[in-house]
Amino acid sequence: VGAAASVGGARAFTEVVGNGTSSDNSTSLMSEHDLSEGEEHKLCLHGIGAALQLPRVIDHLLMPHPMVYTFAIPLAGLALLATAYISVPHLSSLCRDVEPDLECRGHLLRIVAAVPLVIAAFKFAAVIMPRIWKLLFFAAAVYEVVAFGAFMRLIMNLVSDHDGWTDKEVLSIFRQAEPTKVWA
Repeated sequence: VGAAASVGGARAFTEVVGNGTSSDNSTSLMSEHDLSEGEEHKLCLHGIGAALQLPRVIDHLLMPHPMVYTFAIPLAGLALLATAYISVPHLSSLCRDVEPDLECRGHLLRIVAAVPLVIAAFKFAAVIMPRIWKLLFFAAAVYEVVAFGAFMRLIMNLVSDHDGWTDKEVLSIFRQAEPTKVWA
């Protein structure tokens, strides 16, 4: 009765989590004598911790995977290459020597200009490593926040036309100006 209950529990676990395969049966949750004939392929042989391990990239690319990845991997790779083809020459042109008092402006400009390439790289990595897609999307969102902050500082730098001004000094310039009517 105990073996039958454990096989039933393992079958329910396999139906919820999914079935796995392994050439090493030593990591199985159950021994082979607990299984009836034909049931060994239905059990997750790696245990619960297998979900935390990253698949090898070569296994993810070449082994059986959901049909969507057959199209998503090449499409995401093509999108990354196209974004790199456009962004890298522009970013390299921004890396020229600048005047010493405008180094901060150049740094901020490169952060903002690199957004498409960085986001495309994170999205491609999410397709290649689907188990950590949430972490990769979070990292992409953090970079977007950093880029928006850099964009605000870049605008303030352009208003002051110098790297040495503080935010309060730049905002005082905005306060001195006459209010403009934005809407007709």
